Amino acid sequence: MRVEPLYLSPSRIADWERCRWSYLLKYVYRWREAATGNALIFGGAIDEAVDAHLRGLLQGREVDPAEVFIAAFLQKADEGPVDYGAKWSEESMLAMGIELMKRWPDAWQAMGLTVACDATGEPLMQREVAFALPGNVIVRGRIDLGVFTREGDFAVVDSKTAAQPYPETALVLNEQLTAYQVAMDIAAEQWGLPKPERLGLIEMIKRQVPKRTGQGPTVEPLVLTARRSEQQVREYLQKILWIAEDIRAQRFTKSPRMAFESPCAMCSMARACTAGDYTDVDFSKARYVPAEALQACESPVAA
Repeated sequence: MRVEPLYLSPSRIADWERCRWSYLLKYVYRWREAATGNALIFGGAIDEAVDAHLRGLLQGREVDPAEVFIAAFLQKADEGPVDYGAKWSEESMLAMGIELMKRWPDAWQAMGLTVACDATGEPLMQREVAFALPGNVIVRGRIDLGVFTREGDFAVVDSKTAAQPYPETALVLNEQLTAYQVAMDIAAEQWGLPKPERLGLIEMIKRQVPKRTGQGPTVEPLVLTARRSEQQVREYLQKILWIAEDIRAQRFTKSPRMAFESPCAMCSMARACTAGDYTDVDFSKARYVPAEALQACESPVAA
């Protein structure tokens, strides 16, 4: 019997582990946030700026990443409502991104990395990858950077904008990098590149630009670790298969957890989940809409 493909990714798996019910709403019902999260547009604009700067270096062109960031951020912010929360505003996020991109060229130079190119001469940047597992489970992702270190090692590096640095002790367990190693091992021969010997993170820490004194946003030093062992890879792939089994069995449960680790406070679907309040939800592409939400949409508006 043919099994329909189940598409997963490191971010989908993280969402599943955070809260299975949230996974149901987001990926099965296809509910969307009515307002785009500020982290999404900020991270996207940073990616475009870094990509443009590195491509410029490869082509011998001077590209100002701050200018690229400004244009990309404003375009994304104009595409629809943005949820800046209580901490941020369009102006403060713009200032933070500009500061980060002013620091980026020197930070990149200090890392001593060279962008890797595939057999066709195309740089390994923002490259879509995928691999298949038994049971028609397809894992997809996007490698931010393939690079060579000063020592000549080939490394797969993920670029992140985050509120705080990733714990260095957890880097050896970072499953996004494990997935990219698996995908790169499969694609290496086709792309004319070696299998990755190192895995790493480039982190840009999101902090308000200080008005007078203070640290402000920073580009953290590059952190590299050895490639995953065969045992680590086997454990990761088995975990994906177990998750796929649970998804297909529709084992969707709510995961409020203990107060100190609850994902609910940061969940855009929290009011819909707990109070039946759907004002934060965009149903325009939904596969399923609750009856009460449909009734609310059809109710006449008071004059």
